[in-house]
Amino acid sequence: ADNKDDSGNVIHAPQIIMDDGTGNMIMEKDKEKLVVVKGMKDYIVVDTDDVLMVCPRDDAALKEILVELTAQDKGKYL
Repeated sequence: ADNKDDSGNVIHAPQIIMDDGTGNMIMEKDKEKLVVVKGMKDYIVVDTDDVLMVCPRDDAALKEILVELTAQDKGKYL
C-alpha cells in the first residue's frame, strides 16, 4: 500500500520540501538530491538515472507520454 500524507501525496523521496501540494506522486532515486514541489495538484514526478518525468496524474496523460516515447524511438526509457 502507498503511504499517503495528509494531503494525499505519495512520496518516495529522501529529501523533499512540499508546499501546497495535493494528490501528487513523487519518486526520487538519488538520496542526495533535494526535490522541491510547490503548488502542484495531481502530478507525477519521477526522477531516475536517465529520466525525469513530470506529468498530470491521470491515465490519459501518462498513456500519451508512453506512446510518444515509443514513437520517438525512446522505448528504452519505458
